[in-house]
Amino acid sequence: MSGFECRHCGQREEIFGSGGARRYGMANNISFLGEVPLATDIRTTSDEGHPIVESMPNSPSARAFFRLAENLAAQISTLNMGGASTDRPEIAEITRPSQNEVRIRWKDGHEGVYTSYALRVACSCAMCVDETSGKKRLRDESIRKDVHPLSIDPVGRYAICFQWSDGHSTGIYTFEHLRELCPCPTCAGKSKEERGNVAQYL
Repeated sequence: MSGFECRHCGQREEIFGSGGARRYGMANNISFLGEVPLATDIRTTSDEGHPIVESMPNSPSARAFFRLAENLAAQISTLNMGGASTDRPEIAEITRPSQNEVRIRWKDGHEGVYTSYALRVACSCAMCVDETSGKKRLRDESIRKDVHPLSIDPVGRYAICFQWSDGHSTGIYTFEHLRELCPCPTCAGKSKEERGNVAQYL
């Protein structure tokens, strides 16, 4: 729990500082699931038998719990995808050449520039792809062409989490998945299956 939120004015005070748990997680390969504010409403609604996610679902506190649950579900999806592999490629650097592009430089010297739209429609989380059948749930046409990541955060040393401008936050991509999606000329000769079936968007 981090940051006190006044129930009257909504002002937030970082009484214990901020970012420490996230930094510790990154340094020690521990996934950071989220922050929950120190809010009186969390205690009172729980004491009354109506948790804040039920009684005040649009409150900042409830949204923090929802994000935490989404991140946990995404972590499980990543493990189901084989995120614990020991022979995975490793990312050296991620940069943003423009709002709608993501450049990834790999530790083996390989580099690719991805469009944000291609990455978004290639999300393989449980909300976008049925984990049982493998059938895609996401309709590509439902995603705006100008979609872009608001933040790009590491998940341990095996995946990247994108927070998208369309509100999607369970977009965790393993390094293997990102390498398969690489649109560079060297990778362009791969089959659509090898590249995540998103060649038409790159």
